[in-house]
Amino acid sequence: MGPPPNPRPPPTPPYWPDQPPPPPRENFDPCIHCPFYDTKLKKMFGNPELYAKAFPHSWEAEQFRANHYDLSIFTPATLHQDYAPRTTSTPTYAQAAGSGQGERKKKTRGASATQVARNGNNEIRPLSSLPVGSRCFFPSRFNPAPQALAQRIAASFPDMAAATLTDSNSLLPKGFIARVTNSGAVSLTGTNPNTPRESYTPYLDALTRRLNQSFPVGDNPWLTFTQAPTTIQLAIQSIPTDVLPEDDDQLFTFIKNSIHNAKGVTIGSARYLNKDRTSRLCKQATSVVVSVKPDDVRILLPTLFLHSKRLKVEKTTQANRYTQCLNCYRFGHPHPRCTKKHPTCPYCALHHTRSAHRCQNPTCLKGGDTKAV
Repeated sequence: MGPPPNPRPPPTPPYWPDQPPPPPRENFDPCIHCPFYDTKLKKMFGNPELYAKAFPHSWEAEQFRANHYDLSIFTPATLHQDYAPRTTSTPTYAQAAGSGQGERKKKTRGASATQVARNGNNEIRPLSSLPVGSRCFFPSRFNPAPQALAQRIAASFPDMAAATLTDSNSLLPKGFIARVTNSGAVSLTGTNPNTPRESYTPYLDALTRRLNQSFPVGDNPWLTFTQAPTTIQLAIQSIPTDVLPEDDDQLFTFIKNSIHNAKGVTIGSARYLNKDRTSRLCKQATSVVVSVKPDDVRILLPTLFLHSKRLKVEKTTQANRYTQCLNCYRFGHPHPRCTKKHPTCPYCALHHTRSAHRCQNPTCLKGGDTKAV
């Protein structure tokens, strides 16, 4: 007796990451099946199991295999009446202009692209660009040392980083700018102005492995990618020396508790502006430099009440002996630290600004006798 005419296919074995991924279903939409939390509806949507099978090397798949998802709280996106499907592409300016009324189109015919996007649909607003520091992360070397292949790394690693994200089935933007510092650290900055560096956190280990495997490192490899510091340093002036701790190692804990009690702000570090301990003890007050997050700067500026005193707080400025002042044009200090009350012209050394300089020749060919050139 022969086999049945239409035998059933054997059951599908369990899927593992080292096996080739099964073909996705025809109605599979990554934007709908990807697990996510809707802040407006306050519900979890998506299908973690189906998404893990389609993208086995993604961060969501790792979370699913580690049983970090509670599948009972997920709601199929198509079953909720108020759910609006997420889109991966933003509307173009032509679509934004076409969504308005006929009269509005006539008014915006000669408008700029930004005005068209604003006037076409009230819901379409351009996202604010993130600072460069919020899009940068880097790995330092085990022993800081110059890298002989710095130019080659800066030119080729952006494409290697993009290939690493592609292999991980990441939907994040893959444009980067790489730079190599004198100490051998490789900074990687995303070119998309609206994508924060925290989005790439699940792929930092893979990027580090790709960097160490692509270039010779010997016994001095690169460490794991970390986020570049974005803290801002503030100088708190005229703190009484008699209230400060005797041990310099206790300064951070002391200042941290005082600022948190006064303003509810947590600082990241603290140090004396004057490093000479003997010189500090000879004075009645000293200055302390603390690092805070950018959002907390406006809370501490311009004054702060500490130890029953009103203390002045200002941003610090970095300078060395090659820094040229834009007020007196001498070297060794920045413009905010200049002690001269009057400006100095860099051309004639008289007491006026550079823009106010005028040529003494009434027949100046460039008109420098009547305007700034």
